[in-house]
Amino acid sequence: MVLNLEPLKEPRGFIRIVQIFMAILAFATTTSFDADARIKIECRNANNQLLAFDNVSYHFEYPFEKHVNLQFNLKSDNNICNPGKYPIEYPFEIDKKASSEFYVTTGVLSFLYALAVGVVYVLLTDAYENTPIFPFIDLVATGILAFFWFMAWCVWVAQSNNVKTDYDEVPDRLRLHIKGLNPTVEYKCFNDPSVNFTKLTVSLVFGFGNIILWAGSAWFVYKETHFHRNREMRAQYTPDANGPHHIPSPHQQFS
Repeated sequence: MVLNLEPLKEPRGFIRIVQIFMAILAFATTTSFDADARIKIECRNANNQLLAFDNVSYHFEYPFEKHVNLQFNLKSDNNICNPGKYPIEYPFEIDKKASSEFYVTTGVLSFLYALAVGVVYVLLTDAYENTPIFPFIDLVATGILAFFWFMAWCVWVAQSNNVKTDYDEVPDRLRLHIKGLNPTVEYKCFNDPSVNFTKLTVSLVFGFGNIILWAGSAWFVYKETHFHRNREMRAQYTPDANGPHHIPSPHQQFS
């Protein structure tokens, strides 16, 4: 077993190094996301005069699965904003666990495979290049991970947008939930301040980059398989119209 760094200078080896870092960035930006959302609830009369208000907060993070039960009070004169019992409750669910975990799992598997095959490239160079089954397995695994990245990215694009949409819609659903407390007053609910979802957007950018990397690396791995090498050999030794390795005579050259 001899250390050989030459494969890392080739496209298939260099791409593996990039894949390691891109996979880490993709799943790290997803798993590290967390946010504290705060909703302000106001109760106003017909003249838009503020009668009561309260702030309620909830926390959400990866893997985006949580049961939330918001509780708040709207204490005012004569209990006009909340004629019923205290506190007011509003339960709802956050459930994006399956898609987010699929995305992160794809990133972790990609990281582990790129690291492992990179070790094979530099420590088992001769065995990899002279044993046809090694490049074939590498090609199959690379193709599978490229497909996983495509599927995981498409699903996570949709679900991350749903995370943002659900966040934006919680105040409206809360207002609909409490508007029947007293029809003579107006209830207003809004996010204050807004949550920054930049980290989720960045994770999608890294995910798309991984699709490109894994799909592209499949070509360079394919060039190491016996399929491509046999094709090159057939092309090299295919006879032309004058026969194999035919050297035209001077008469043929100038006639």
